[in-house]
Amino acid sequence: MLAKIESASGRLLEFPLSGSSRERSAPGLYVIFEGNYGVYYTASETELVLIRVLHSARDAAAIAERGGFAGREPTAEQEAEIQAVVDEVRKNFRQSKPER
Repeated sequence: MLAKIESASGRLLEFPLSGSSRERSAPGLYVIFEGNYGVYYTASETELVLIRVLHSARDAAAIAERGGFAGREPTAEQEAEIQAVVDEVRKNFRQSKPER
């Protein structure tokens, strides 16, 4: 199922506004459906941001009322964790590159 969701998300790179608008839930929010899952996202000229993947059995309206579709900036702790992962990936990439 994850591969199907990734494939559906990949199609959004070419046609970012092809999803259904969910402006009532959050400004600029769109959704596409893949099987029993809704992929909620926002799109601009320069980026596509996946906000949430939600099973259709979940109450999307209730989640929206609680702000569950609002884009949030990461906390300082989350930023540090993200940067640590990025640094580790870069390190592993440099180590795996063959010498020329």
